Amino acid sequence: MKKLLLFFALSPLSSLACDICGCGAGSSFLGIMPQTGRSFLGLRYRVKSYDSHLNSQRLQTREVYQSAELWARWYPARRWQILAFLPVNANRQETTDGTHTRKGLGDAILMAHYNLVNTALDTVARKVDHNLLIGGGVKLPTGQFRYEADGSEVANPNFQLGTGSTDALFNIIYTLR
Repeated sequence: MKKLLLFFALSPLSSLACDICGCGAGSSFLGIMPQTGRSFLGLRYRVKSYDSHLNSQRLQTREVYQSAELWARWYPARRWQILAFLPVNANRQETTDGTHTRKGLGDAILMAHYNLVNTALDTVARKVDHNLLIGGGVKLPTGQFRYEADGSEVANPNFQLGTGSTDALFNIIYTLR
C-alpha cells in the first residue's frame, strides 16, 4: 500500500478543469495543512496552465501561471493560529501577437484563526478527530497591478502579479481525521 501511495504522490498527473476565477493573482490557496497542531515554515510551488479561446485562431492563447510561495503557521496560544503567505509569481501568455510575461512578488496574506472545536485537544482518545477553525485576515496589495488601456498590456486581470487592492478575508476551516 505504501508503494502504491508513493507512486501516485511522485507521478506527474494532469487534469482538465475550468479554474475560471483564479488563474493568477486571485488564486489564494490554503491547501492541506501539514502536521496539524504544529507550527511550520515552508516553501511550496504551483503551476497552472490554460489554453483559452480554442475555437478562434485570432484570440487563441496559452497561459502559464507559476507561483513559489513562502508560507508559515504559528500558534501564539492554545486555540489560536496565525497563517502568513508570501508568493512570488511568474506569468506567461502566448498569443498570436507574441509572448507577454510578468514576474515578481504577489499579494501577501496574513490570517488568524480561533479553534472552536478540536477533539484532538481532549484527553479522551478518539478514532475520529474534528477540528473547526473560524477566522479572517487581510490580503495586502504587495503584488504589482499595472494595466494600460493603450493595448500594450494583456487585458486579463488574472495576468497581473497582484490585485491592486487591500481585501478583508473571512473563512472557516473544518478538518475530519
